[in-house]
Amino acid sequence: MRPHLIPFNRPAALDKLSIARDASYSFIDIKKSSRWFDQMLIAGLPPGQSQISAFPDDGSETFYIFSRGGGELVLPDGTVKTVRQFDGIYFGSGAGGELKAGQQGLEWIAVSTNGGKPSPFAKVSMSGVLANKVNPSAKAPIAFDRRWVAPRQWPANSLGATAKPWWFYTVTASSKWYHSACVSSLPPGGASTFHTHMEAYEGPYETFYIVLQGTALIRNEYEDFVFEGGPSGVYVPADASHQIINSGEGQLWYLTFSSRGGVPLKIDVYNMPSGAERPGYLEEFNRIMATRQENGLPLP
Repeated sequence: MRPHLIPFNRPAALDKLSIARDASYSFIDIKKSSRWFDQMLIAGLPPGQSQISAFPDDGSETFYIFSRGGGELVLPDGTVKTVRQFDGIYFGSGAGGELKAGQQGLEWIAVSTNGGKPSPFAKVSMSGVLANKVNPSAKAPIAFDRRWVAPRQWPANSLGATAKPWWFYTVTASSKWYHSACVSSLPPGGASTFHTHMEAYEGPYETFYIVLQGTALIRNEYEDFVFEGGPSGVYVPADASHQIINSGEGQLWYLTFSSRGGVPLKIDVYNMPSGAERPGYLEEFNRIMATRQENGLPLP
């Protein structure tokens, strides 16, 4: 039996950021299902507040993607960078920086991986994750501004995908565990192909599908989930099928994180159409359709 998707929803506590005095956090634990990730963190700062993020030099790596609001990132050398909704920051091992929330506050999603070893988010406390100050000799994180990242078109294909822009924040030159984080957009009715990252072909590929803005239908052969707003979505284990559809009336923005635990891709799927060209793909699509039919679920 293939794995199920694991859903999660945005905690209601983060809606109170405008009146909170300090940062708010919500930890989503997926360690029991994942070989590489410990927890995902959804965090927020109220307007005008700041936070130091100083990560230990222990081999772990952390990605931040900003889901709401905006502000500034101060690098260890004092350089200031503006951060906006859907921008990203990659903190390599030993990196640090200070986040300052703007007038609308600042909310972000953080995912850490250390190839199955404890990461900074291994405990449901911020002890060891945040320091009182950033050491000037700390490594600088990599900041991604979506305005300067050229979108890539993911090709449409006969199995139902809709061409859509993808903004890849690629860190292969710096990262041991990650390939990239990816902010994507779908128009109303747009969809990805029903597909599976099969370990036999792609390696131990684990990922998240996280709705940032809009309404999404995310499904596999066992069940369908609807998510409105965000951050909310599903964790996708290796060998778990999945599809995302914009089931709302406005534009859908969503995020994917992925890790292979340091194992290289067996096939470079990032430069291959998300369709029948992948080895075993058509057979897997037909298996998903047959299983959905057996489970009484609608077919594409």
